[in-house]
Formats: sequence, structure tokens, C-alpha cells
Amino acid sequence: MEKAIFISRIKQLKFIKPDYARIYYGNEFCERLISSPSLLKEVLFYAQKNNLNFTFVTPYVTDLGLKKINSLFELLYRFQNSCEVVFNDWGVFDLARSEYPAFTLALGRLLVKQKRGPRLIELLKRKIKARFIKDKNGGKVKQILIQKKLPLSLDDYYKGANISSSTIIHDFLISHGVKRIEMDNVAQGLYLGLPQNKISVSLYLPYVYITTTFFCPTAGCAANKNNPLKIKKCGRECQRYVFKLTHKSMPKTIYLKGNTQFYINKKLSISSLAKSPVNRIVYFPELVV
Repeated sequence: MEKAIFISRIKQLKFIKPDYARIYYGNEFCERLISSPSLLKEVLFYAQKNNLNFTFVTPYVTDLGLKKINSLFELLYRFQNSCEVVFNDWGVFDLARSEYPAFTLALGRLLVKQKRGPRLIELLKRKIKARFIKDKNGGKVKQILIQKKLPLSLDDYYKGANISSSTIIHDFLISHGVKRIEMDNVAQGLYLGLPQNKISVSLYLPYVYITTTFFCPTAGCAANKNNPLKIKKCGRECQRYVFKLTHKSMPKTIYLKGNTQFYINKKLSISSLAKSPVNRIVYFPELVV
């Protein structure tokens, strides 16, 4: 099992330990946080110096963001033309396929379309209750009742549904050279019905991505509280603030960082993954946005 670490800032290089074999560097959620060429070079040189494999992660983008990524792709291609790239935007996929065919592409977790809502944790629980009833002779017989909130038949759907579960989709990915997908370690459990030995999986720990948006609720959060809700100028507040969102109906604390929500799930059985397509664990030393 390959161990990788995901960083988005240079100072996070301090978290790298000898047992990591790969660096993930980049951003999944905001084109304003796309790396500068100088910072990308610094991480690339660090990876080369320390004999670490390198994966560059890209977000969903507008045309402006696509231009920024193209300039970084040119740098990557000159430095290491067979670099692994995680794409979270089909425009980025098309750019990489057409202009940088030597790149190894991986489908990002924003495009995988897992079922991630924290409420699924409770909805998929089967609460068992026991009661005693009398038999025809007056004796007591123990009867087990299972209370279920969703049909058992939906378990595989909510645990395993993702874009590559469809034969048409994973055939498309394989035919275009995409043989790896990035997935979250969702708390309701994980079921992977992927073609054997054709698609590999990277599993992210411990932060599970829930949802993201172009409308950033963190932008301008330090401004006058009396200001009406509106799109505010980005001051990169996401690099300074994290918000905790809690509610009695929510089984997990939700963390809002920038334009994206997460929850934490540290439970993972490595032994249960032995016969699965998961062959890489990607660790976050901090909440990355």
C-alpha cells in the first residue's frame, strides 16, 4: 500500500516522514489558490531531491483558471513529462489529453460523485431491538426486530455509487488512459464495484469532502457583520479561518474552510482493503484548501 501526503503550502513540507512515498501538491477547490510556478518548482525539486513520486492536483476552473493551469502544465512537462495529474474539471482533462499526452491522469474526487452526505451514517444504521412474546403454551420466546430507515437493497448504492461504477463510464476512462480514481473514506462504509486490475483507487484520510461552491461564504468573513450577504472580494480568508458547523440532526461536525465543507473520518481497516482496488492512502496533515 503506497502512502502519500497531500500538501497545499510549502510550509507543510515539514509534515513529510520517511514512510511517505509520494507528494500530492495543489488545490482541488478554488482556482484563486492555484500554485505559482515558483512554488511548484520548489515542491518538484524537494520531491526529486528526496526520491518521492509526485502528483499535481488541479481544481475546477473557469477559462482564466485553465490558462493558469496550462502554464503550470508546461512547467511540469519540461521538468517531468510523465507526471501524474489529478483533474477535477473535464476542461482540464481535455487540455491534458490533447496537449500533454505523457501525463498520467487520475479522476479527482470532485468528479467521482460519491454519496457523501453525513446524514447517510444514521440512515444506513440498522438499529436492533429485542422483545419477548408469549408462545402458545404461555412460555416466552425472544423475538429480534430490526428497525431500518432505508431498504437494505440501497446499501450498495449509497456505499459504492460513483461515476466509475457504470460500465460505460469506466470503459470510457480506461480507453482515455485514466486508470486511477481518487475517493473519500466515507463514514457509511465503502463498496467498490470496479473492474479487477483495471482501475486503481486512492483513498483520502481523514477529511471527507462533502460539497463545494464558486460562491465562497468565507470571503469577507472578517468584514462588518452588518453587511448583507453578497459576493465579496476574496482576501484568502480561507487560509486563516476554519468554521465548525454543528446541529443535533447531523451525526458529524462539519468543517467549513473557504468554499468547501468536510467532516472527519479516521476509521479505516487496512486489512479490509487487501483485496480491493485501493492501493494508495493519501493523508492530509491539515485541512487543505
